[in-house]
Amino acid sequence: MEITPKEEITLAGSPSPKKTSVVATPLFAKALVISTGGQQLAIVTLHTLKYPTDLIVKVRERIEGETGIPADRIMICASHTHRGPLWTYYDDGLIEPICRAVAAAANQLEPCKIGTEGIVERLEEIELIRNPSVQVIGSELALPVRQNPEFQEAELALKWPGNVEHYRKAFERMMKSQQPTYQCLFSGIAIGDDFAIVTNPFELFCEIGIKIRAGSPFKHTMIATLTNGARGYVPTRKAFDGKGYETWFGEHSYLSKQTGETAGEVSPNLLRELGNDGLIKGDWNPGMRDLRKG
Repeated sequence: MEITPKEEITLAGSPSPKKTSVVATPLFAKALVISTGGQQLAIVTLHTLKYPTDLIVKVRERIEGETGIPADRIMICASHTHRGPLWTYYDDGLIEPICRAVAAAANQLEPCKIGTEGIVERLEEIELIRNPSVQVIGSELALPVRQNPEFQEAELALKWPGNVEHYRKAFERMMKSQQPTYQCLFSGIAIGDDFAIVTNPFELFCEIGIKIRAGSPFKHTMIATLTNGARGYVPTRKAFDGKGYETWFGEHSYLSKQTGETAGEVSPNLLRELGNDGLIKGDWNPGMRDLRKG
């Protein structure tokens, strides 16, 4: 479903507002529905910067009611484009085009073969997935907000002197609106014996993603970030020492410094459960709710 604006818009994701009415590439809400052995999975790619958890919950419930696809088998992933508007630009918050895209895909199922590989030049190079069944499990955690954040004025003045006031306001807004914990949805998806997708609602640092893939028992593992929610940057502990932009407290970065370690444990555990390969041992934060589903 095309979601390209028809008028001048403010582009999302910049501290200095940028407006444009030029369309270089159309924006879409696209859906893929996989159905096999009585099991279904819907994957939505959404051309927007991010998509919030409260709308994810509403959209998934509506799609389940309209298509029968269980809510926990619906994955909605924002592409994180900085060349389009936020969901708030749209009257319905993009609910209608997402639901229509999934319904259209569910109503147009066709027999197919599915495979995986890196960049390929010919279709025959694709490695077909064996036993293309679909398994989905999930974990819902209440992750804590960062404790005692400080406004990094010196770092801002050094690195982005023209944006000090922008980030001061972002810091103050987040300080006023912060919650003790935030709902974070993780999913593990196995398609056949060799391919898995693990999702999280973060902008995850690369080192954490590498750890997740290293803990996967699958031959091919894809990590889908900013999926089923948008909870900002999740840096490594070391990155917090460096005081870079991704660690500055605000709407773009507000979860506990422990969140990267949590993601690096929860995601491999989901993958290992799917692969029947046992759990990785670790300390669970007692403030989290583990609602893992089979």
